Amino acid sequence: MAEYDVKYWHGQIKLSLRSMEKFHTAGESVVKKYLDEEASQDEGLGAHKVNMFWANIAILKAALYGNPPKPLATREFQDPEDDVARVAAAIIERLLKTGPNGSGADMHNALEHCVEDRLIPGMGQLWLRYDAKVSEKSPSGVAIKEIQDEDVICEYVFWKDFLYSPVKVWEEVTWVARRVWMTPTALDKRFPKRAARIPLKVPSEDGKSYAVASGDEQNSARRGEVYEIWCKTTRKVHWIAPELDEELDVQDDPLGLRNFFPCPRPLVSNTTTTKFIARSDYTMVQDQYAQLNSLNIRLGYLIEACKAVGVYDKSAEGVQAMFNKGTENKLVPVDNWAMFAEKGGIKGVVDWMPIEAIVAVIEKLREARVDCVQQIYELTGLSDIMRGVTNARETYGAQQLKAQYSSSRLQLYQMQVGSFVAETMDIKASIIARHWQPESILRKSLIMHTPDAPYAQEAIKLIKDSWQLMYRINVSSTQMSIPDYNAEKQMRQEFVTSMGQFVSQITPLVQQAPKAAPFMLKILQWAGASFATSGGVETLFDNYIREVEKQLQGPVPESPEVAKAKAEQEGKVIDIRSKQSLAQFDAAAKERLIQIENMAKEKIQAAELASKERIAKLQADVDLKIAGLKQTEMFSKEAGDLDARERDLEDAKRELELRNKADKMQVEAIIESALNDAKALGDAHALKVKETIMKAQSEAIKSEAKEEKKESKGETEKANKMHEELVKSIGQVMEGLKALGGKKSISITLPDGKEASAEVTTQKE
Repeated sequence: MAEYDVKYWHGQIKLSLRSMEKFHTAGESVVKKYLDEEASQDEGLGAHKVNMFWANIAILKAALYGNPPKPLATREFQDPEDDVARVAAAIIERLLKTGPNGSGADMHNALEHCVEDRLIPGMGQLWLRYDAKVSEKSPSGVAIKEIQDEDVICEYVFWKDFLYSPVKVWEEVTWVARRVWMTPTALDKRFPKRAARIPLKVPSEDGKSYAVASGDEQNSARRGEVYEIWCKTTRKVHWIAPELDEELDVQDDPLGLRNFFPCPRPLVSNTTTTKFIARSDYTMVQDQYAQLNSLNIRLGYLIEACKAVGVYDKSAEGVQAMFNKGTENKLVPVDNWAMFAEKGGIKGVVDWMPIEAIVAVIEKLREARVDCVQQIYELTGLSDIMRGVTNARETYGAQQLKAQYSSSRLQLYQMQVGSFVAETMDIKASIIARHWQPESILRKSLIMHTPDAPYAQEAIKLIKDSWQLMYRINVSSTQMSIPDYNAEKQMRQEFVTSMGQFVSQITPLVQQAPKAAPFMLKILQWAGASFATSGGVETLFDNYIREVEKQLQGPVPESPEVAKAKAEQEGKVIDIRSKQSLAQFDAAAKERLIQIENMAKEKIQAAELASKERIAKLQADVDLKIAGLKQTEMFSKEAGDLDARERDLEDAKRELELRNKADKMQVEAIIESALNDAKALGDAHALKVKETIMKAQSEAIKSEAKEEKKESKGETEKANKMHEELVKSIGQVMEGLKALGGKKSISITLPDGKEASAEVTTQKE
């Protein structure tokens, strides 16, 4: 068996399912307990249960995920002068925004489901993927693919559909997988060659599936079971179907993430270093929950039995009339009073059920129920403050102390959820930085509508540079609960208060020594960089500091002689810089032309090499099919089989022709791009030379000395000659590309209004 083939992955999937079988079984039971669908043996009809597990989960969900998480992207070391990194962090923060509405709704919904799965069955997981909408255009007969829109899709993964290699700790995991139930249409689109062989089933609520007949009413609900497996060892992605003996697809690493996996560490509960298998919180407190239910059921029956019930002497008709007729303020006559009195009156003929014993049992059961509830709170870590219960006689300090120490376990849960959300956002940020086009980042972040717009282009370059991004930007998450929201509000108030106090303290000093203002503002800028909420106003603050520094410097008065000498010197410097600039530009243009030529040749060679390999492989397949066709023609007795093989052969030949055409079109596109780059380079060079010539002619008109006129004329001729040499070089490059195909013309405008043209080929004859 070859390593990492379809049989290997079938075995790995079965091994993972076997190791997680107990967790899946327990998870199903816990979900039924949460929904009150599973009854215990001592529960009869009309049982009075209390679903405290459901109530506790509602409290924990509000505490762990009360609000959509707010992404926080900051500079790694909070450097106040690193404006580019700050704007890059702001762009990432805008693109990672989550919420019930808008672009981040899918992540918000997935995270909400994951937290719920963590609290009930014990494990929550999600999956991220890059999605691009591509359109094809052919302006010059060559098909060009253009990205219209880009997005990072965040999908929730059902807790029974997520699998991984059995390990002791998560860091040892070598592969992760998710099961996807795909419609027949989606299968045909994603796996067109093998979709017909994938068996269709109806998935059930418990994560399993069953087959139905073709005429069954559930036929429209049939799906294909597909596993998407990400192998970290080989950095490849495999798609398999459980009952298919060949892989549906295999791809190299499509995302290029640092940790490879398109999902974070799952949000799991109660794992140990012995085995990385989740265990629901309910199973740790299930005895107390069962005891609480039993006590409540028993209390319900006893409370129903606690009523005025008794027996009486049937012959005492007056007693019966007292209860049956419901008399009020009226005496009931007794015929034989002497005998009635001899029996002891009403006490002698009526005997009540002793409810005192029942009431005493009810009180004891209530005390036991209170103890059981307290045990559950102690085991789950739900404090009185969290449940909104307090004692009016307790001091504020006592309540704070209770909340501080009783919620330590909740803080651990919040930290786990926060790490899960932060890792998810880090994966999304990495996908955006690596795969999104700069135009998409600018358009979707709306950063150009903010005061940070001047830094946007440099910030985009930083985002696209994954190495610098890793060390200069830190992504985390905040504000997932009501306390987090209050903490951010308090942080903003502290920032404004601190800033106001500092400004009021330094105002007298600045009034006495105005030059000390920039120094004091720098201190305030340094202090404000540590506040997470100050990022939106730092640009305004930086601009204000620069304006203050400019005003304090002021203009220095100069004498007329000094000003004249300075102007003459600046004119000479500008002239020298202009000449140097043109020479440097010309050298850079020639170097760029060489790069265009070499790049085009390398791309064409690589494309032709890949084309030859593909064509050779397809030709070998065609030859093999021809040999098989000849053998079939010799030995086959059924014409249908022969016709099918002939059709396959024709399809293979057509595919070979299409491949050949596609490769030719790719070469044409490469040449077309090189031509456009060369033309743009020539036009830019012509514009630069034209500006230099116009400036030299203007200087010559102003000058009265003939020597300077001659010098200006020499500079003009030199600039024209420089451009003619570049045009000649472009023509040589075009001649070099001539060996690659048919005719294609290119025209370059000279500074004097004339045009130079060249012809190249873009199709092989």
